[in-house]
Amino acid sequence: MPEEQARRAPSLDDILLVLSELEKHNVTYALLGGVAMAIHGFPRMTKDIDCIFPRDPDNNARLMAAIAAISGKLRLDYLPQKEWLDQGFSTAAEGEIGIDILYVAASREFADYKNHIERCEIDGITVNVLDIEGMLMSKETGRPEDIPDRIRLSRLK
Repeated sequence: MPEEQARRAPSLDDILLVLSELEKHNVTYALLGGVAMAIHGFPRMTKDIDCIFPRDPDNNARLMAAIAAISGKLRLDYLPQKEWLDQGFSTAAEGEIGIDILYVAASREFADYKNHIERCEIDGITVNVLDIEGMLMSKETGRPEDIPDRIRLSRLK
């Protein structure tokens, strides 16, 4: 039996693959976390790709199709079950990289962030990312690692 490989930080190619599949499958989402911080000009190490989604069974079906397409190109050992997604359980697709599937971020749901989503282009792929205000909202947590991000984002306001 082959030895399981360790998870690694996502590369730019991984990020572009994930986001392009979400776009191709018409998934409603918003990028947040470390990748979104980099888009806003603050590159930092990130251990996964974080996205928030609305609680919507039709969107979850499109998300599952996108994850299936991604798993054909990247090794994903753990795939979420659609039933969990339909119940609004935040989870992840994990393997070679991690893709966090969030329905709540900083005690807020997708609808709370909806007016803070902007479209931007990364290497020819147009994606949804939280704007500065949305990112600040997503960093209103008690996690110590969010403090430096809040400081950086506040300087942009």
